[in-house]
Amino acid sequence: MLIGGVILLILPVDWFPSFYDVRYMGWMALISSALIFFLPSLIFPPKKALAPAGKNYAFRWLQSFLAFAFVSNALGDLGLYKLYQYGFEYDKLLHFVTPLLAAMTFSFVLNERWGVRPFRAALISFFVIVTIGVGWEVYEYLADFFLKTHISGIYGANISADTKSDLLFDFLGALIGAIGWLYLRRVFSQREKSLTAGQ
Repeated sequence: MLIGGVILLILPVDWFPSFYDVRYMGWMALISSALIFFLPSLIFPPKKALAPAGKNYAFRWLQSFLAFAFVSNALGDLGLYKLYQYGFEYDKLLHFVTPLLAAMTFSFVLNERWGVRPFRAALISFFVIVTIGVGWEVYEYLADFFLKTHISGIYGANISADTKSDLLFDFLGALIGAIGWLYLRRVFSQREKSLTAGQ
């Protein structure tokens, strides 16, 4: 992403497809790379202080999720969002899968890093992710207005309908992710107890 961002920032704009927001995409690639690398480090204490294995695992899981979210969005910007022309809405897939994984990841991080109780962690994650989803739609609209990009709607068209369906998929993804994390945590917890009892 770093290399791609630099390429998008230094090469002439007319070398790229007309639907690219070239300079914006370049800056976002650089910012995303920095967030993948630095954001988990800001949330978690130094590695030497991470005695419980769960905290180390939560750190790696968060970093992996950020990499997935930013790279999958970048692939959409590079052309996969255009698949809607062939009947496959890559955008809607991301608006479901990303909140789903985010809910599971953030619930896990809240529980392992700060000891938040499972149900509360899932509830907080759900509301935070839905709020971020609404904020992202507002950001897309403002970016199109002030930065002259084409990221809201379908390349600047059908904005209202696309926004509503995006928010619906965000909501469903976050809800299923939060419930799914609670279920998986319960399953693994019961399995650990049975293994411990067996020993």
